[in-house]
Amino acid sequence: MFDNDKLLFSANNEIDHVKGIVKVYDSYVAQNEVGKEKQQFQQIAKIMKERTEERYIKPIKMFLHNCKEHPEQSGLIVMGINCILIELYFEMIHGLDKSDEGGHKVQDAYTAILPLLDPSITEEDAKRFYKGIRCKIIHQGQTGLHTAITYAEFIDKIILSM
Repeated sequence: MFDNDKLLFSANNEIDHVKGIVKVYDSYVAQNEVGKEKQQFQQIAKIMKERTEERYIKPIKMFLHNCKEHPEQSGLIVMGINCILIELYFEMIHGLDKSDEGGHKVQDAYTAILPLLDPSITEEDAKRFYKGIRCKIIHQGQTGLHTAITYAEFIDKIILSM
């Protein structure tokens, strides 16, 4: 059925290999082997960076590169990937498998992470971003709540206007 029956975590790492690395890391943590633990953590971080680059950063660059004439046409897909990254980062810093674990709501990822990206974003702004952009893109393929996505080459912050 398939040419390749391997489950890949990233291009160079099969799932079972990565599970083994994490299992060894967990054993070093349990045995309080700090030096070995740190080395193993660095290996995990390298693999996670590879996966994030392959699955999220490279596709964003590809969309922006292929839409040079009309970069604004890539906004919806790029913002969708950005939303995935916001939630992934939130999960990683909190040690979660999913954003809604441990008493958290997915919205919490946005209220925690967006102000780190732009300190002028309030909790209310982050909730509006979550509901009007993230939820609407994921569930309806468009923005809502009077929000819009635009493109500007040199703006390095999120702009929310009421």
